[in-house]
Amino acid sequence: MKGNMKLSEALVGLVGLFTFCNSALAQQAGSLDMTFNPGSAANATVLCMALQTNGQIVIGGYFTTFNNANRHYIALLNTDGSVDSSFDPGIGPNDAVSALALQPDGKILICGSFSQLNNLPCYNFARLRPDGSVDTGFTNLFGSLRALGLQNDGKILVSGTYPATGPYTNCVARVNTNGTLDVTFKLARVTGAGGDYASAFGLQSDGRIIVGGPFTTIGGISRNGLARLNPDGSVDTNFNAGVAGGVLCMAITSQDQIIIGGSFSSVNGYSRSGIARLNSDGSVDTAFNPGLGAASEYGWLGVEGVALQSDGKVVIGGSFTSLNGTNRVNIARLNTNGSLDLTFNAGMSVAATVSCVASQPDGKTVVGGVAGTFHGIQMNGIARLNGDNSPTNTVQFLTSRQYFGTYLQGTVSNTYRIEWTVNVDAPSLWTPLFNVTLQTNPQFVLDPNPLSGRQRFYRAVELP
Repeated sequence: MKGNMKLSEALVGLVGLFTFCNSALAQQAGSLDMTFNPGSAANATVLCMALQTNGQIVIGGYFTTFNNANRHYIALLNTDGSVDSSFDPGIGPNDAVSALALQPDGKILICGSFSQLNNLPCYNFARLRPDGSVDTGFTNLFGSLRALGLQNDGKILVSGTYPATGPYTNCVARVNTNGTLDVTFKLARVTGAGGDYASAFGLQSDGRIIVGGPFTTIGGISRNGLARLNPDGSVDTNFNAGVAGGVLCMAITSQDQIIIGGSFSSVNGYSRSGIARLNSDGSVDTAFNPGLGAASEYGWLGVEGVALQSDGKVVIGGSFTSLNGTNRVNIARLNTNGSLDLTFNAGMSVAATVSCVASQPDGKTVVGGVAGTFHGIQMNGIARLNGDNSPTNTVQFLTSRQYFGTYLQGTVSNTYRIEWTVNVDAPSLWTPLFNVTLQTNPQFVLDPNPLSGRQRFYRAVELP
């Protein structure tokens, strides 16, 4: 292939010619990062993820295969989206992994609805070694678990039922690095009509613990959706955010501000639909105002994942169809003042609920959830989105078959027919490939079945 794959000057009417070269193009923030190619990816929902320091991604969920490789409910992906074959959990868990956390030594904490791990009895809470094998030296004293949090000292915050043998108490607890109960931490019983558990943990710089969930009481104190615990597990009675609804996710800023996402409608009397930022003491940070916030035209509304970028912008994912009245389906980015970042648009389909998001140091966003489309391109359970000014070669080589793709520049909402030929000097030999309606400019287009060992030329014909 040769040349530059772009729309050039018109050849015949509204016709552009595609050819190939190595020039770079700054991609729109939120567009699919086509250097991340998971192939057929997950065969079911990705529920949780964590980024390793080397850029690899640990994922958990309902899936049993990833890109046709057997990976039962947990997998490790390389930076390009391929499966890391050196991480092999064997048969793995026998049911879903709903939360995970990475320890500094590379070990992976997981919890979910499983009862076995690689054929070993293991109820809902376990630790894997860096190679995926079961850490048999890790103790589990809980009957079920819903959420995990990792402190800087290596101790582990959990939300679940204790003890495993009953009678059960729904509580927030802390365990030591080997899984044994930390008896210096008071068990904080959790109750609530929406759920007797916590969904998310956050740590402030002074060691106090932010706990979010659908609860209405914790440690015997009335607290809706959000509470703060002292380092010993007692409830900090000076912290009361007054959340009207449940908190599903959170992120803590370097200034100890608390970004919360969930199914709530207000915080301490301020209208905040699904997303808010609080000061370190739990009061609403009015400098962060998402306006109408997240809203949904279809069924349940909830912000289920939140990721804080290094520049202070906030990426949220979940189940919603608009943000402050502007169409944004299931994923959006907010500016540091809470307003919608209009430059970030993933073009996601309504059906593709987002369960988790993570921000890479380079500004790219990894998205996990239900299979769906991004600007018309199908992704199964996981995708990576470009950040601001993410450069990429206009020619993408995807998988071992080397699918060719590039970015089509044109007019948003107009439809183009992509055609190909092996001989640009024979106008009658152009073959239609597919039609595409531009949803963003530029938009990635891909030849799903390139010729093996032969050169193809492409052009785009604007249709009336």
